[in-house]
Amino acid sequence: LFKDFGKECYWLNIAMIVATLAEVISIVLLTIAGAFLREGTGIIDVVQSILYLNIFLGLCLLGFKMLGVLFWWYPQLKVVLMPWEDKNEKDIRFCMAIFILIIVAMVITKLEIVLGSFIAGSFIATFFDHKKDLEHKLSTFGHGFLIPIFFIHIGSTFDLKMILDYKIVLQAFLLMFVMVGLRILCASVFLKRIGFKNMILFGLSHSMPLTLLIATATLGYSGKVIDEKLYSALILTALFEAIIVMSMIKFLSNSKK
Repeated sequence: LFKDFGKECYWLNIAMIVATLAEVISIVLLTIAGAFLREGTGIIDVVQSILYLNIFLGLCLLGFKMLGVLFWWYPQLKVVLMPWEDKNEKDIRFCMAIFILIIVAMVITKLEIVLGSFIAGSFIATFFDHKKDLEHKLSTFGHGFLIPIFFIHIGSTFDLKMILDYKIVLQAFLLMFVMVGLRILCASVFLKRIGFKNMILFGLSHSMPLTLLIATATLGYSGKVIDEKLYSALILTALFEAIIVMSMIKFLSNSKK
């Protein structure tokens, strides 16, 4: 959305702040839920997972504070790690190293990998903002390599026959309308500040939780909390939201106020 509206867009900046807070809370809740739903998990394992989560978040907070002080005293370290002119793609390799290290930590502690990915991204955005082209590089790498792998994995778990079941498709559309409606309703608290049209855009911008919704559906399905039909409906809901809501945002943004 920043590509379409720019980083100076007021309502979008507010939406990003709210979305970031919501995503952090959602990831933490998913981590706790995953500990409960993991097969063969007892109360001790759940307590252990929550303890690991608190320790991990505490270490991340401490690490951010220490690195903030370190880079404040020695700002040249940023350039050493990520040079201004980099012909060897050192910045990408450094980002991947951080990503892999945190993912390994997530696997060892049995925490949600999504949480580790979020922390890694926050670390890079916080301390290496001097690399203006890094976001574009990571976006190109992610959209060209990582995201296709993600969808291949999701596609391998989705039975295409479910699309022919009108009840599942109807359920997916119903879930989509409810989710979009609730987000627009919640966005009404910003009505006086950003106006009616931007309020609608604000609500719609939060109505595309593609990866988070799929992660939630996968967690529920693997934990045998939901059946295959509801899992398929949630996957379709995520896809419908990504396609329809994005089209609605572009239509509204191009319409007259």
